[in-house]
Amino acid sequence: MAKKLSTFGSGPLIFLWVLPYLLAAGWIDRLYPALFSVNAIPFDAARYGALILAAAGAFFYSMTIRRLLRGLRETRLITDGPYGWSRNPLYAAFFVFFIPAIALAMRSWLVLTTCVVFYGAFRVTIGREEKEMTEHFGDEYRRYCARTSLLFPLPPKK
Repeated sequence: MAKKLSTFGSGPLIFLWVLPYLLAAGWIDRLYPALFSVNAIPFDAARYGALILAAAGAFFYSMTIRRLLRGLRETRLITDGPYGWSRNPLYAAFFVFFIPAIALAMRSWLVLTTCVVFYGAFRVTIGREEKEMTEHFGDEYRRYCARTSLLFPLPPKK
């Protein structure tokens, strides 16, 4: 019988780094708004932009979760939908949609720097997940890696 894949992957470790930073950045931004706020963006534009980003992220995330749960249940490699654009679309949803939406809603460039922390935590922790996938799916996963972006959603390479 094939070894069961881990359900949570690198997510908990990434968020152990990112969540405290995001909360601290938001708190510091509110303490010193003159230093970190982007007032050039009108309040309403920022609010609607944040809503659009958050809605797009929620859609992308929900499509990903459905496929992930199916893949875990069937113990097979999922390469369609969001997984056709990114090997890590759950993380991409936070990096591309949710963190920028929070930063835009707060009109804070400091909060946006959370993406840098997120990316660093992702790069440090993702190796274990990639190794597990390679061990489990072998050449099928290697071929998938060759055509699919690690994080940022991009059209697959031919």
